Parts: sequence; C-alpha cells; structure tokens
Amino acid sequence: MTPPEKPFSQRRMVLTFSAAVFFFSLSAWVVAVYLPIHLEKVLLLPRTQIGLLISIYSVTLIVLVAPLGHLSDRVSPKRIVQTGMLLFAAHCFLLARAQTLPPLIAAQVLGGTGNSLVIIALHSLYYKHLTSSRRGRKVGLYIFALFLGFAVGPLLSGFLLKECGLSYRTIFLIAGGVMVGLLFFSNVLRDSAPFRIRLLDYKKDIFRKEVLLLICMLVAMGIHYGNERASFSLYMRNVVGLDDLAIGFVFAVLGSWIAILSLVTGTLFDRNKKVLLFVCAGLVLSGASHIGTVYANSYAMVLLARMLHTTGDAVVIFSMNAIIASIFPAKRMGGNYGFTSFFRMQGAFLGALMSGFLDAHCGYRASFIVAGSCTIFVGLLLAANWRTMLSLSRQLSK
Repeated sequence: MTPPEKPFSQRRMVLTFSAAVFFFSLSAWVVAVYLPIHLEKVLLLPRTQIGLLISIYSVTLIVLVAPLGHLSDRVSPKRIVQTGMLLFAAHCFLLARAQTLPPLIAAQVLGGTGNSLVIIALHSLYYKHLTSSRRGRKVGLYIFALFLGFAVGPLLSGFLLKECGLSYRTIFLIAGGVMVGLLFFSNVLRDSAPFRIRLLDYKKDIFRKEVLLLICMLVAMGIHYGNERASFSLYMRNVVGLDDLAIGFVFAVLGSWIAILSLVTGTLFDRNKKVLLFVCAGLVLSGASHIGTVYANSYAMVLLARMLHTTGDAVVIFSMNAIIASIFPAKRMGGNYGFTSFFRMQGAFLGALMSGFLDAHCGYRASFIVAGSCTIFVGLLLAANWRTMLSLSRQLSK
C-alpha cells in the first residue's frame, strides 16, 4: 500500500491528475463524437467502413493494453503517458488531413496506441498514489474530471461547428493542439519508481472469483461503449434529426450528469462500502435504457433515455474503478489495470464491429438492442452471485 503522505501532497496529486484526465477526455471525445459524422457526411464512407475504422481503434487498444500495463510497472509511467499524448496529437492532426481509407487507418492505429499509453499509465499511476483515506471521494473526483471532459469537449465543438462555421477538420486540429498543451502540462504529474516484476507475479492477483465478475462487467460495458462510439452520434443525426450543436448539448448534459453522480457515489462509498451492491441494478438500468434509446424519436426523449442510461453507468463505472483501485497491490497496479482493461477494450471492439454490420443491414435499433441486452445479462449474473458481491464489499471495507 502507498505510504501516507502530507495532506497538501495528496491534494495536489489528485488535482493535477484530475486536470490531466479532464483535458485528455475533452480531446478524445471531440474526436469520438464527430469522427463518425465526418466520415459519413464529408468523406461519404459506407457504414461498414465506419464500423471498421472505429473497431481498428479498439483492436489497437486490445493488442497493446495488457503489455503496456506491465510496462508501466517496470519503467517510468509518466514517460509512457507523455509518449501517448504525442501519438494522440498526431492522430488528431492526421485525421484532419486524411482523405482516403489508408491514412484514416493509420490515424486510427496512432489514436488507439496513444489512447492505450495515456489511459493505462495515467489511471494506474493515479491509483498507485492513492492513500486509503477517503479513497471513494478521490476516485469519484477523478471520474468526475474524466466525464466533465466528456461533457465540455462535444458541446464546445458543436458550438464551434454550428455558430462559428468551423469544419470537422478544424475541430480535429484544435483537439490535437489541446493534446500538445497537455503534453507540456504533464511535467507536473507525480511519477512512481519502477518495480522488478515477473509476469507470474500477477497470477495471484487475477485468479479470483471477484476478478472474474469484474471482467464480466468490463466486457459488457465495453460492448455498449463500442456501440455508442460507432452508432450513437449517427443515430441522433440521421434518425432524430439533431444538428451538431444539439448533439454536443446532449453529450454535455450526459457528461455533467454522470460526473456529478460519480462524486455522489464516491462520497457514499466512503460512508458505506455496501453501495457497491447497487452495481447490479446499475447494469440493468443501463442496459434497459440503452435499448430504450432507439425508441426515442425526439430531442427530449433522447435526453431522458440517456440520462437514465448514464445514471446506471455512473454507479457501474465508479464501482469498477473502486474495485480496481482497492483489490490490486499498488506496485502491480499497472499490469493488473492493463489486464482488466484488455477485456473492456475487447468488448468495445466487438461492440463497434457488431454495430457497423447491424447498422448497415438491420438499422440502428438492432445494435442498440444487442448491446443493451448484454449489459442486462451481466447485471442479472452479478445478482445471482450476490454472496460474492457482498464479500467483495466487505473486503473493500478493510
């Protein structure tokens, strides 16, 4: 466990990491929300190719995420984060210039690699430095910053697209510029000393029933995340008829909502670890309202369905991060975070690939129903293993 620190040192660590994840999330979600629209509206690509490009991004994450997690335990995690920021900036700049499929594929490989480096190393480094005091609030604040970026990025971009007449290419250039600025800011992040760890050292951390249930949650959330990346923006534009600013506003409302709920859940978690048991209900609510999204045919109904969806998501996302931050030892946090993230990325790849195929052949409704059903199934699976979940909540109380 990380030794206790002076209050100011811990507070500064939380604030600097939260600022870093906010700006990274802002840039990443600018690209995630408007790239599918750019591919369809400007480059005129078919939906199958759009699904393929989104899934390539996820494939890169899948291939790299586990070895990079192990690497972040053995070398400077901060240097890994900075390398990832540089690659993600290159991803944004290349997207702004790409006209054909080959450079778009190259851009997605760069983006997936950069995202892997930043997310794995930044998240695991943050969790390495967390002390046990008010751990829930610190995890909640970090997730708050992550989803605040999710809220601000698309809204600001939507405003610039509609009111200022900027192009999608310009928006991608701005996102790359933000990433370059973040690269310089990252020098203030606190690094950690590397450890000499063998791959077999992770075995005793991983082969446990509670980790298996965590993996089920990660895969289910990954599938519907991949579905959202490939289809949600297009659904709002092509079916509901929203413009760029309205789409940005939807993401702003949802991001702000889930950010606030993450702080609330973190505070409740510090008071009573049994709040973790609500993760089953969160999964069912998330899945059911994800399916309900495709029956929403107006702006207000889309917002209502997605606010219900993100209410469930907030509980699940906080719970997964609290479990990871609590049950894995700090010195092996990178490898274990990479291992668990591998399954989330695998789910995202399947979700994006499935969405591209189903959207082209069956329409948007089918992909949302499949993704939502997977989430509901895992919620029921966890409820059936309530003794293990209760044991896990007790374990986190220690």
